[in-house]
Amino acid sequence: MRVCHSLAERVAPAGVERHLTLLPLATLLENLTGLYVPLLTGACSRIPSPVELGFSGSSKLDPMILAEALTRWPSHSLVLVPELLRLLVGLRANQPDLAGEVRFIAVGGGKVAPALILRARALGLPVYEGYGLSECGSVVALNGPDQMKVGSVGRPLAHCRVSIALDGEVMVEGATMLGYLGDPQCNQGPLATGDLGQLDEEGYLHLTGRKKNVQITAFGRNFSPEWIEAEAQLCPAIGRIVVFGDGQPANVALIQALPGSHTQLAQQIEQLNQQLPDYARIHHWLPVALDQHPGLLTANGRPRRNEIYHHFSRQIDQCLTQGLTGETS
Repeated sequence: MRVCHSLAERVAPAGVERHLTLLPLATLLENLTGLYVPLLTGACSRIPSPVELGFSGSSKLDPMILAEALTRWPSHSLVLVPELLRLLVGLRANQPDLAGEVRFIAVGGGKVAPALILRARALGLPVYEGYGLSECGSVVALNGPDQMKVGSVGRPLAHCRVSIALDGEVMVEGATMLGYLGDPQCNQGPLATGDLGQLDEEGYLHLTGRKKNVQITAFGRNFSPEWIEAEAQLCPAIGRIVVFGDGQPANVALIQALPGSHTQLAQQIEQLNQQLPDYARIHHWLPVALDQHPGLLTANGRPRRNEIYHHFSRQIDQCLTQGLTGETS
């Protein structure tokens, strides 16, 4: 209830009266924004079936069916993951009137490239990045119509307090779980989120990556793969990308291209590398079909980094030792 009141307060200037759920209600974020916040504020929430939205399984989506749904059910607010935002930006570029009544689009669930948000806003899409985790009842911070900074995930909501540990880890107080199932110790004090970030002088939270995912190259340079993967959201040919470079002299990216886009990958990766420092560039890449291997993606289509590395470790090692870039399955 505290999270919902904070969300309603942050979004209030947008005057949302109709919400369209695009994520499954089993997703805590959509559970709050698609059910509880509308009930709290008196707004109407339309909840189509996944098939009506164009979803097939957990990670396949027909863009044309989604566009038809957005036209059939005009709404004031949407909640998107980064991949859905990228898809909506592409649809809006070709259909300028699509989602023309939307007043607030929240995006979260993964790092978003600031350039993608700027592109969306240039097309008239009111996108606001946020941040949260289930251990904190979902949303912790969110940009809003009257307090917005691109590149940040917004200021913390009223119900919680955010601080940064000495090692850069984001700590949250005020609305946290009691503990994990099977763990006899209840959560005491601030919750260590596992995310790295910083608070700027205006109180906006900026995330840099996951603490456990920080990679150190063989030359001692640290980087978060989420940063590179977020920048790759601007490459139209890339559907999914997972970058590995920990302890290695070069970085390897496993890339699932969008259908019909394989021939464009090399050029778009080269353009992406021009925007990155040398230690963070994609030196080798392997086209893969992550969604064809059970267990490599979460229920909502996000890559499982450790499982992917172990599954493709032989190909990654071969790529590094022989300097190859080629097809794999």
